[in-house]
Amino acid sequence: ISAILTAHREGTMGGATRRSMIEATEYANRHGLSVERIVVLDRPNDTTRSLFTERPELDLSINEVDVGDQGKARNAAVQLAKGEFIAFLDGDDLWGFNWLVEAIAIAKRDPDRIIVHPEFNWLFGERQWLFLNLDQDHPAFDAELLRTAIYWDALCLAHRSIYKRFPYCD
Repeated sequence: ISAILTAHREGTMGGATRRSMIEATEYANRHGLSVERIVVLDRPNDTTRSLFTERPELDLSINEVDVGDQGKARNAAVQLAKGEFIAFLDGDDLWGFNWLVEAIAIAKRDPDRIIVHPEFNWLFGERQWLFLNLDQDHPAFDAELLRTAIYWDALCLAHRSIYKRFPYCD
């Protein structure tokens, strides 16, 4: 698995994200998965850059890009990735400790077609929101909604061939 964290100006919030990446990759390693850790910094501010470069013992592959776009930064990250499966984590998101292990088990059922997203997204800050991410097979899923909104965010895991066939839009 290539575990990819993309960041730009998250500042100290990225510390919790980094910690969740480390916990999830260590848990995956203990469960027999080989995981590389890639961080792609797109036009980072100094605080964000130092947060990811200050701990060399964490074995993070740090890469800076100058694209100014989350999709383009993810596409650049796919080019760096060596794993058969790729998991994305934005600099202001968190993975559960078992996310990679559980997500890859689902993705392996049909690697050419399955993109795994978390069942729930918990948004926090001034207000807290809990969103159910509907599977496209769920009875309440409405494909027409995709014309104006999306059900899922970029936190996902899929086989690298999917990201190659369907790169993020420019």
